[in-house]
Amino acid sequence: MKIIIIAAGLAAAAVALSGCEDLETAADPNLSTAPSGSAGAKSGKSGGPGGEPARKDGLHEITYRITGSAERGMMTYSTPSGQEQVTKPVPWAKRFRAKAGEFLSISAQNEGSGTISCTITVDGKVIKRAKSSGEYTIAACDAMLGVG
Repeated sequence: MKIIIIAAGLAAAAVALSGCEDLETAADPNLSTAPSGSAGAKSGKSGGPGGEPARKDGLHEITYRITGSAERGMMTYSTPSGQEQVTKPVPWAKRFRAKAGEFLSISAQNEGSGTISCTITVDGKVIKRAKSSGEYTIAACDAMLGVG
């Protein structure tokens, strides 16, 4: 029974993933809190954060964002295709699409002193935010998409 459930979950994750992109945001004017391509892309179906409608394809635009005074951070995050870990300069962001029911998670550990913050944005709305300060501290954000 577990094998069937896992296989179904992996198949759903593969279908839900419609593209991920790594966005190093030091001066990226294209990365804003508004979802890209949102004009006319919404339907009357609910399922977004706070009851907002999902896109016609049922996918939500997710942005993980890391900011702060830390120079670099080690980010561990989940997408529909699995969990990844990268070490990048701050600020940093990751954008992808996912269906309701997906678990969203991002944590960032600064690689020295300063502050580090994480934010999860769904369809242009911030749903989770955390901040930590000090040497090698961690900020962590997580949520279930479409729940809450």
